[in-house]
Amino acid sequence: MTPLTTAGPMAAVGSSRPAAVLAPSPAAPSALASVLRMHQTVGNRAVARMFGAATSPPASVAGRHEPPPVRRASRVVQRHTSPEHLVLGTMTPDRLATIADAHDLLRTFGKSKVDDANVQVAVHALSYERAKVRTWQQQPPTSVDDQRAWQTRLTEIDNPSGGPPVIATYGEMNTLADYFGSLDDLKAVSNTTMRQVLQTIREEYYNWLGTQLKELMQYDYIEKDAYIPDPRSRNVIKVKQRFYKREGGTEYDSPATPGLKDQEFADTQSGLGVALKQPAEALVSHITEQAGADLAVRNDPGTQARGSGGAWGAIARNACHFAPQNWFAWKKYHVDAVVHAHDAHAVRKRLETEKGLDALLRDKLKQEAADAENEAWLAESFGGHYLQDAFASGHLINKTMIMQWFLEYASTFKFVGPSGSAMARMGQMTEARQPGLATTGLYAKSADRPARGPQAASEQATAAEEFETAGLKSSVQGHALEVLRWWRAQPSRPSMTVMDFWKLQTKRQLPVSFVHTKALEATLDNLVSAGLVARNTGLGIRATSYDLRESPHLSKKVGLTDTSSYDPAKTLTLGSYHEFMNNAMIQSGAGALHDYFCKKGLDVKDDKGNTYKVYGDSNLLAQGAGTGVRFLGEAVEMARTSVQDALDTGNEPKPSTEKIMARFPSQARLPADFDGQPVPNAGTMLPLLGFQRALRPQMNQVWENWGHWFVARLPTRHARAGLVEPGQVSPHSGEEF
Repeated sequence: MTPLTTAGPMAAVGSSRPAAVLAPSPAAPSALASVLRMHQTVGNRAVARMFGAATSPPASVAGRHEPPPVRRASRVVQRHTSPEHLVLGTMTPDRLATIADAHDLLRTFGKSKVDDANVQVAVHALSYERAKVRTWQQQPPTSVDDQRAWQTRLTEIDNPSGGPPVIATYGEMNTLADYFGSLDDLKAVSNTTMRQVLQTIREEYYNWLGTQLKELMQYDYIEKDAYIPDPRSRNVIKVKQRFYKREGGTEYDSPATPGLKDQEFADTQSGLGVALKQPAEALVSHITEQAGADLAVRNDPGTQARGSGGAWGAIARNACHFAPQNWFAWKKYHVDAVVHAHDAHAVRKRLETEKGLDALLRDKLKQEAADAENEAWLAESFGGHYLQDAFASGHLINKTMIMQWFLEYASTFKFVGPSGSAMARMGQMTEARQPGLATTGLYAKSADRPARGPQAASEQATAAEEFETAGLKSSVQGHALEVLRWWRAQPSRPSMTVMDFWKLQTKRQLPVSFVHTKALEATLDNLVSAGLVARNTGLGIRATSYDLRESPHLSKKVGLTDTSSYDPAKTLTLGSYHEFMNNAMIQSGAGALHDYFCKKGLDVKDDKGNTYKVYGDSNLLAQGAGTGVRFLGEAVEMARTSVQDALDTGNEPKPSTEKIMARFPSQARLPADFDGQPVPNAGTMLPLLGFQRALRPQMNQVWENWGHWFVARLPTRHARAGLVEPGQVSPHSGEEF
């Protein structure tokens, strides 16, 4: 972005020193030490996960650890990569590529390239952007009319609680799908909550920009002789010390400074940061600020009324951030944006062509056009998050399918995992039993399909519609359905949840008279095969018992069970699905592969034949990312241009939705190894689904390796606890239908 020359909030930003960072909130020393130790051991995400987790120890049952009852949510706070989404929605493709290439240049050639023009351009762009975001954070605009002075697209978030709307940039809107499952969820929260979320994102972005600057500027140094005490004697020894150049100046600072003037860029591990007086306070401030924003969303009355669960629920349902669902999640919002853009154009056309409109009507129409345009940009910028995820290497996997595979693996996981009873209930969710969950039909980009998956399913009006949209199925029919209906109608007590064969056969209340033992056996076999009932074999047929696998969160509305329209099989299946989506361990199995591919990167190909390397969350500017970042930035720009064209012309926008989707990576190259394991046919470029299936044989070993790491760092109870409360996964959790 070029420096501003117009008057306004940013008129003097380019050369001025950014304002000092806000002071971190104080915390008790003992708590600080504890959190700091945990952070050093397990990382930011795990520390945040521990906030509010269950504290009672698990009981041991038959050699397996059973989880304690989950009475409240485990407060899992995802480490959002908001800064990367924000910068993608803010900077031009060329500028993004220049910054990535500057990193590569210095990583490869070191100090000799510090004066390269691309490096200097990157430093200037990052410095300017960083100063701008600090000014923006401290003096935010109050109207979208300020966007010319800020030289960025502004949007209004209409707050239902009244008061002035919240102003967010296009780039900031790109980040919000990590906090909200949908644009409607976003619009439902209060003014105060939205400002807290945005200010947290701005602080993250400011710090991220500083990190990029530090990485570029640390190469600009001089070496001087220095004399330091020898720890092995009383003498001094001569050493070489590096002195780093200040930002925007010619002075070289002490070796403890990276050349940046603000305190928060401490790097205590490498020693390249400004000495931070209270690093533990800064760490706790950062973690709790992030958690505070997530909690604010979750506890907001608007979120509570919608039953969307806030950020925690959005994370549990975020399969729509992964291919192929993210393709159609973006398409849905882009199509909505074009519709709103056409509405705005039509109203403005009327204002141009119809003469004699009275002033009152003209003002009303102008406001209608402005509102429609704002809605267009809200939809496009929020949906842009999914477009950006379509280029992230860790998001090219099919998350739900990976969770299904991990569920199969977890039954043999020797370290820690869901309880035996939970595994039994979730057993219905394997790929063999529920092939529709992974929405593999969406891999055909040309398919005219509605958005599907957990997020789309949770937005449905009824539990039955959620069942359909999630891709679930039930094969239980006839006598088996009648037996289930009777069984679910029994009083909720253990003797009616687990029954032996004799008890089932002799119950006169059964709707079907099973004269022959074989008839009842066949019916129960059907229920066992469907995963709705477990068979516990004893000595002799009468010793065999059957366990009804029902979620403990079901409401057990017995009155419904007497009606022929009630489908207990679908009810139990939906309950199993909610438990599957809610389980932290199952979610983490997919998270392990997400993190692996984000860090390692993938060589990909789009439908146009372009090949390049992409990385994922927190690795946007990794080695060799320049070309991929440029292609990603161009796709973001194409989407914006398309909406603007619809606003300007009222016609089918150019570029078209299909042309933009053709830029999404649809193939990936098999790596030489997968977490140290050789990969057959390495180097082959495969469609994404084929790529994922080709790596399936190695995944169990990857999870085994990850299990060693996971168990060494987290207490068992944290792995077993649910990710979120059942009601946060879906408003229909626990419903009978």
